[in-house]
Amino acid sequence: MALEASDMEDDSITLDNTTITTKVDENASATRSTWHMASEMQHMRDRDEQGGMKPRKLGVTWQNLTVKGISSEATFNENAISQFYPFHKGSKGKPMKTIIDNSYGCVKPGEMLLVLGRPGSGCTTLLNVLSNHRLGYEEITGDVTFGDMTAEEAKKYKGQIIMNTEEEIFYPTLSVGDTIDFAARMKVPYHLPPGIETAEQYAQHNKDFLLRSVGISHTASTKVGDAYVRGVSGGERKRVSILESMTTRASVFCWDNSTRGLDASTALEWIKAVRVMTDLLGLTTIVTLYQAGNGIYEHFDKVLVLDNGKQMFYGPQMEAIPFMENFCWDNSTRGLDASTALEWIKAVRVMTDLLGLTTIVTLYQAGNGIYEHFDKVLVLDNGKQMFYGPQMEAIPFMENLGFMRVSGSNRADFLTGVTVPTERRIAPGSEKKFPRSADEVVAAYGHSEIKPRMLNECRDYPASEEAKENTANFREMVAYEKHRMVSESSPFTTNFSTQVKAAVIRQYQIMLGDKSTLIMKQVATIIQALLGGSLFYSAPSNSAGLFLKGGALFFSILYNSLIALSEVTDSFTGRPILAKHRSFALYHPAAICIAQVVADFPVLLFQVTHFGLVLYFMVGLESTPKAFFTYWITNFVTAMTMTSLFRLIGAAFPTFDAATKVSGLTVVALFVYTGYMITKPEMHPWFVWIFWINPMAYGFDALLSNEFHKQEIPCVGPYLIPSGPGYTDGIGGQSCAGVGGATPGFTSLTGDEYLNSMSFSHSHIWRNIGVICGFWVLFVAATIFFTSRWKLPGEGGRSLLLPREQQHKSRHLLLPKDEEIQATEKSPAESNSNMSGGSVVKNLDNNKSIFTWKNLTYTVKTSEGDRVLLDNVQGYVKPGMMGALMGSSGAGKTTLLDVLAQRKTEGSISGSVLVDGRPIPISFQRSAGYVEQLDIHESLATVREALEFSALLRQSRDTPDKEKLQYVDTIIDLLELNDLEHTLVGRPSAGLSVEQRKRLTIAVELVAKPSILIFLDEPTSGLDGQAAFNTVRFLQKLAKAGQAVLVTIHQPSAQLFAQFDTLLLLTTGGRTVYFGEIGDEASTVKDYFARHGASCP
Repeated sequence: MALEASDMEDDSITLDNTTITTKVDENASATRSTWHMASEMQHMRDRDEQGGMKPRKLGVTWQNLTVKGISSEATFNENAISQFYPFHKGSKGKPMKTIIDNSYGCVKPGEMLLVLGRPGSGCTTLLNVLSNHRLGYEEITGDVTFGDMTAEEAKKYKGQIIMNTEEEIFYPTLSVGDTIDFAARMKVPYHLPPGIETAEQYAQHNKDFLLRSVGISHTASTKVGDAYVRGVSGGERKRVSILESMTTRASVFCWDNSTRGLDASTALEWIKAVRVMTDLLGLTTIVTLYQAGNGIYEHFDKVLVLDNGKQMFYGPQMEAIPFMENFCWDNSTRGLDASTALEWIKAVRVMTDLLGLTTIVTLYQAGNGIYEHFDKVLVLDNGKQMFYGPQMEAIPFMENLGFMRVSGSNRADFLTGVTVPTERRIAPGSEKKFPRSADEVVAAYGHSEIKPRMLNECRDYPASEEAKENTANFREMVAYEKHRMVSESSPFTTNFSTQVKAAVIRQYQIMLGDKSTLIMKQVATIIQALLGGSLFYSAPSNSAGLFLKGGALFFSILYNSLIALSEVTDSFTGRPILAKHRSFALYHPAAICIAQVVADFPVLLFQVTHFGLVLYFMVGLESTPKAFFTYWITNFVTAMTMTSLFRLIGAAFPTFDAATKVSGLTVVALFVYTGYMITKPEMHPWFVWIFWINPMAYGFDALLSNEFHKQEIPCVGPYLIPSGPGYTDGIGGQSCAGVGGATPGFTSLTGDEYLNSMSFSHSHIWRNIGVICGFWVLFVAATIFFTSRWKLPGEGGRSLLLPREQQHKSRHLLLPKDEEIQATEKSPAESNSNMSGGSVVKNLDNNKSIFTWKNLTYTVKTSEGDRVLLDNVQGYVKPGMMGALMGSSGAGKTTLLDVLAQRKTEGSISGSVLVDGRPIPISFQRSAGYVEQLDIHESLATVREALEFSALLRQSRDTPDKEKLQYVDTIIDLLELNDLEHTLVGRPSAGLSVEQRKRLTIAVELVAKPSILIFLDEPTSGLDGQAAFNTVRFLQKLAKAGQAVLVTIHQPSAQLFAQFDTLLLLTTGGRTVYFGEIGDEASTVKDYFARHGASCP
């Protein structure tokens, strides 16, 4: 079947690939966000200088740096029995791993260092130490100086030495504008620059400038969002993370793989912006990248190459590749070209130069444009520093060793790939003489002239007059910006009251950002009050109503305490955010704890009020103002106290699992020993202490005493003996029985007698309220204590997680690996043979359907009117074809996949989506696989269990279970999961790696036997170049098996891009820029754009 020209407007596309003519949307040149910072940065520097402010420049130097942590190849997961083993806890006896081995380097103000290395090489650990984050590591030796300050002295300046991690950690319900505004307010200096009159004006100006500079001003009112809350796109969320770091106005910036999730153009713009900030402001910039394109690479001054913690090279960027090429290696790089982070790096370059800042960046994907903006480069491999030196010298250094870089390949990938057998091809005649390990490259670097030069710089700079002057100016200006009542040793800029005020506002913004949850909680409270009121409705004022009224009062305490249990979860949700802000020195943790308490007041006041109004009068409790308001105050202070208690539990325990166990046990103990289920006189002496430390018990005592004081309670019915015909009106010697406090021979009792029987008293009411308030203060203080001592875990090295029940099946994972076997090289023929997996491919189901879409338009309604997200998009995917879907952040790539996969439930969709020329069948969603960008799995399931679960439930009911399980084996072989099938999914830090989790995500969809198409949304995002190449290699296997594959991808290098057959390129507004074949070495695409005035550089 072919799509006719009339069907595709001016396109003529036939499926036999004989004729493919592409078209361009003339409107596709819509404006894209360009990060313009240079002019305003220059203005800000001039303004500060006119106000007498000096630049805050701080260089970073380190020598003989070695970092060790606890690690192993695989560990066993706890089960119901093993967690009680008394001697297997703790770190004693666990293997130690050298994460960084004898690293050294020097980054002066105005310089940019690129740290290169594959995941696990120690890049993130190096940045942690260089940003003075040392907690979590077993041992750190060597010297790190900031200017002429030691690491210990620099602790009080932690807000000026910051690290931006690759994760986007935010409150998802907070808007982009509010997120940046809060951070900006925490860094308002006490002495404002000329032309700025108020702190409010300064914070607003700073926020507007930052949002405008990265082109996301239009998202200011949009929620940040996350995997579960709809918000901005992934690329825009990454920009928010970058901006939040920039609000600190630090002198030393460490960027850990900050281009993750950015499209190629944005990644290059980012690096350009970093370059601009570094140059203008004199920053010290250190960057790690997993995938650094040539455009990114060229922006750096120096390069440091790590391999398994060994520093293979450190020196000028231009000398790295020549150093490597003397070994006659032909590197087959596979990295992704990150050609858009350049603008951002340029901005940081400007800041670094103007203000003399110190900036350190780690990147996994560093394009050549980004690379050139750095002054120095540091390359790590498994913690070993393979190279450190000027960026301009890194490539020449590697070339002089005999490494040869393929024309057009990424320089950064070339540097990190010299020790990876799958990334290099050995030149004929060099099979026996080339260096097989990082140690041999390190040895070669030790004999070069670059290392002595770099070591001399490391030794001389801290003692130089320049470093001393910069450090003195740095100390002076940091002290000058601090508010009154902020001590000299404090790392914070604003005083405590300012921090609390801003935190309270943010707390309300977070709550209002999730209005549905807030409203549902209040609605649920009213419903529960109605249910409780109906259960105890109009309780009589006699002996029959004693237990009913007691139950109603206990339910009042119970409900408002139970609803506070969510604070345990909220505590762990907010912990990473607080840890990040603490590392930025935005505020003291106590400010957040107090802000939460202040924000609790109106919410709990409203909750307790409408709950009490409904329940109190439905039950018919004491109808006097004094009694009601005593009831109301008691419930309110008890609710505040229990909220603080569960918040304390969340703060005191290191893991969510431990906190939930303790909170569950606490709830049971407090409820049982409140005095309702078991009265105090009947409590066992061993456990009566629970009553005395139970805030609910004091509240229940006060509520009961408030209700029954001075009441005359007649005994009725079964509580009056003897009872029955002839025994009425107290005639015949009747007496109260079965009622606590009743006196024999009397037919009634007083409320105080009833209270005394339970050891309660009306005189306890205000004493108890005071005790509850005391507990509240204690819990808040303890929460502040534990929150202030939270420690982030260090990078001890990822390990696989094995279930103890499967340890006999996975014992090979615990065995030490043979380095000689690892170092064995395979010829290209052998590698290609292994990649093909011919026997496995034959067992896959072949797809014979052609999937097309034509004139596809998707419109959604917004507050500003209809918004077009996809505009007349068309294309096709056929069996055996792998199509690439590309475009800038927000262009509509994921939206297009969702529409094609029939996953959009809102908005208006027009156009046609066809399978073999016919409308898609009802069963299409079952026939198509969709691999989402986020890898969401059950952490306690093994790889095989996850696949079998998907296969058994999603394949046809007519397929025998045995055949389904056999197909699982086929997919395990195809995606090379054989060694991992009995390991737990776990978390990225303890379990499968990011790349392994991505393979599992793909496998979960494949075992369902999709018969039409497989959609994949950014399967290479967050991966290093080798992992990205492996992922695409697996997709090629699927295409060879006859599957139709459509993939959205960011930052592909030329080599990776060439693996695809067709390209659909979208621009802002979902408009089509190009659709057609890619051609050999992208010749078709390049020729097309060259004819339209956009030649490939």
